[in-house]
Amino acid sequence: MTNGASTGLLRTTLMANVVFSELSGVAMLLFGGSLADALVPGLGAAGPWLVRGLGAGLVVFALLVWLVARSAAPSVGHVHLIIVADILWVAASVDALAFASHTFTGVGVAVVATVAAIVAVIVIFEHLGLVRAVAARGHAVA
Repeated sequence: MTNGASTGLLRTTLMANVVFSELSGVAMLLFGGSLADALVPGLGAAGPWLVRGLGAGLVVFALLVWLVARSAAPSVGHVHLIIVADILWVAASVDALAFASHTFTGVGVAVVATVAAIVAVIVIFEHLGLVRAVAARGHAVA
């Protein structure tokens, strides 16, 4: 992939993903019990551990996205994997709200829906950035 202006949108969006994922993950790690009680009390005693586990996963994901974003030439394959992971997050959020909304509080539903919407916007800009970067190189995006 090319460097410079052709990867600007992609790198910026990947770094926004890093920041959002890292902040969300750290908040889940630090406040897992409080967040579980406030957002998903229907999970019972497992809630805090599930929230903290999800937070740990987000911290690792943020690190991997950061490694891709800071590379001299971000790999198309790696960016595709990030996009797929983000799409899966949105799909899992929609599924959770559709099939397990009874476990969430009203605030929990709002938080899950808002986070899914933010991640969906990130996906759109990651894809646009990837298309621009690859087009500048003279190849079609697979």
